[in-house]
This record gives sequence, C-alpha cells and structure tokens, in this order.
Amino acid sequence: MDDTAVLIEAHYLDLISKELGLNGDKRIDIKNLAVNMAKENNLWCKEVFFYTCPPFQSSKPTVDESSRKAKYDKFKDRLQKRNINVREGRLQKLKILRDGKPAERFTEKGVDTLFTIDLLKLKEKYGIKTAILLTCDTDFVPVIKAAKEEGTKVILYYYTDNKNKTHFSLSYYLANACDSKVLLTEQLLKQATFSS
Repeated sequence: MDDTAVLIEAHYLDLISKELGLNGDKRIDIKNLAVNMAKENNLWCKEVFFYTCPPFQSSKPTVDESSRKAKYDKFKDRLQKRNINVREGRLQKLKILRDGKPAERFTEKGVDTLFTIDLLKLKEKYGIKTAILLTCDTDFVPVIKAAKEEGTKVILYYYTDNKNKTHFSLSYYLANACDSKVLLTEQLLKQATFSS
C-alpha cells in the first residue's frame, strides 16, 4: 500500500459531528478516522494533520476562558501522544452588530496557511504522494492545483446532508480540483467514535 497523509480541518469535522449528534458523550477518534479513510482508499496512513485553534483568551482570561483552555490543552496532548500533528491557528474576536445590538463573533486566523504549507510539503518533507483532505473550503483550490502540479494525488472527503445551500453543500469548484471525491458516511464516523 502507498503512504498517505490525512489533513483534517477541525471546524468542518465539528460541524459534521454536531449535525450527526456525535457530540456530548461520544467523540470522534481522529486517528481512527484518518486510518479508516486511508483504508477505504487502499492506502497506509503515514501522517495525520489536524488544523484547529485554541479557545480565545482575553489579556486577563475569565474563569470560563481558563477552563476551556485547560480542556483544550488536554485534548491537544491526547492527539499529540497518538502522533497527530496538531497545527494551531488563533481565534480573533470581532465586535459586530446582530439584530442592531452589539455582539461578538470569533474567526479563525492562520489555519488555512498552515494547511497550505503542509499540503505543499508532503512530497518533499514526508515522501508522501497522496493526500486525503477533509475540508469544504474552496480557498484551498489554488493550493490543491499546485500540489497536483508537483505530483501529489488529492482525494477529497466531504459530507452532505442532501439540502441545498447549507454549509454542507459541496462546491463544484473544490470537487473538480481534486483527483477524486469520497462521501464521508455516518457509518465511517460512527466507527471512529469512542466514549469520553
């Protein structure tokens, strides 16, 4: 079997997990999910990359912020002990108006750049010629095309809830950029869950 690297965008996986009710006392085992995705394609999972952001921390963190960060640090430590490459961006807090009232919204910064760097360096740094991506972000289309020009085969995993115009709609632009696409099934995700 040829080697592969699995690159997982945490935010997208989290949306899918919540949609399927796999939050709460059930969690996705990232390593098992990556290994199972590779097996479905007759590939050996050599590397797993997980792109995420630690919880937002104020300059003087609140009790809630500190608690969230401590839980995140335990989660990150578990991933790293299983040889998962955790790539961290940061959360930026934005002040917005929602229904005419001041509100806050968080946005990820740096995650796309880390994803891009890893995808482009797979062949050179790890000797890996096939990448499996779990993302729905069309911003990756140019880097996918660049990776393919360098000889990397790209397999896209996606999820759909069969509704039009939701955050699970698969972009033709993204799907067409990859060598192949595979539907991420509920069964595959459930096989990779464990009780906390």
